[in-house]
Amino acid sequence: MIPIVVELTARLIGVAAAPLVVTEVNGALGFGATGITTGTAAEGVMDSYGGVVTIGFACAIFQSVEAAGLGASGAALVVVVGGATAGAAAVGVVGKCRGYTS
Repeated sequence: MIPIVVELTARLIGVAAAPLVVTEVNGALGFGATGITTGTAAEGVMDSYGGVVTIGFACAIFQSVEAAGLGASGAALVVVVGGATAGAAAVGVVGKCRGYTS
C-alpha cells in the first residue's frame, strides 16, 4: 500500500509543479512575451527552421504561450493536453499488446 501512496504523491507533485517549471524553463530558453530573445536557445531553434516555424511545432507552442501572456495557466493547459494525449496513446498501445479491440 505504501508504494502506491508514494507513487501517487509523486505524480500529484509533478502535475502541480509542471506548469511552473514549464513557464520558468520557457523563459530561460528565450521565449518571451515580446518574442524570441536574441542569443538564446530559442533563437537557435528558430534558426534551425530557417526562421519559419509552422503551427504545432514545440517552438510555436512555447512562443505562443509566452506571447499570449498565459504563463503558468497556459503551461498547465499544454501539460494537461500533452499528458492526456500521451495517456490515451499508451492505453491504446497497451490494449493492442494485450489483444483488446475497440
